[in-house]
Amino acid sequence: MKTAIVFCDGIKQIIFTPENKEEKEALKLFTTQDNIELAIHTGSFGESHYRPFTPIIQKCQGGYLRVFNNQESIMFVLSPKEKTEDTQS
Repeated sequence: MKTAIVFCDGIKQIIFTPENKEEKEALKLFTTQDNIELAIHTGSFGESHYRPFTPIIQKCQGGYLRVFNNQESIMFVLSPKEKTEDTQS
């Protein structure tokens, strides 16, 4: 999936462009009709045995590419907005 991050006039925008059928299907899970909030967290996805989910791919001392855990990952967490009196209808 191609990912672009654009900063302009105080606006932060992240653009995801699918490159295959599976990525297109995954992006269909997000719609303009979603009533969601965004939270931003830093760190890794989980314990060290979850490395494939937050990888850094680098050449190791052996000269080949390996996946390393990335503690500096940024995760955008989208969750349903809590209903208030204004959003009850």
